[in-house]
Amino acid sequence: MIKEIRNIEDLEQIAQKLPEEVKFSFPSLDDAQNEEWTTRFNNLIRECGCSSGQQFLLLATPVYIVAIILLITFTSLPKQILIILFIAALVITGAAGKIAGIIQRNKKIEKLINQFKQNALA
Repeated sequence: MIKEIRNIEDLEQIAQKLPEEVKFSFPSLDDAQNEEWTTRFNNLIRECGCSSGQQFLLLATPVYIVAIILLITFTSLPKQILIILFIAALVITGAAGKIAGIIQRNKKIEKLINQFKQNALA
């Protein structure tokens, strides 16, 4: 559902209740400006944290592989336990990356709201 943004109150609700999509219709802006802000906000709203989760996994996986090899070599833990640990570490790392991405997205939305207030309404 598209949330139409017509005033500052509507704009401030974006950060609190992330809609699926927004459409700017500020009377003080022309069509091109409304379209530009619509695009900028929608690009941020669509960020789900997946790319951040992927980055976390790409960075952590080699470390986990080395750790598993060392554990296999120097401990007597069953291989099934080590495989479960490896998979659990990957799931936790991916989830942590996704959460970090969502937090980062929310901060970017707040920053964009402040930028809109300073630039578009000045």
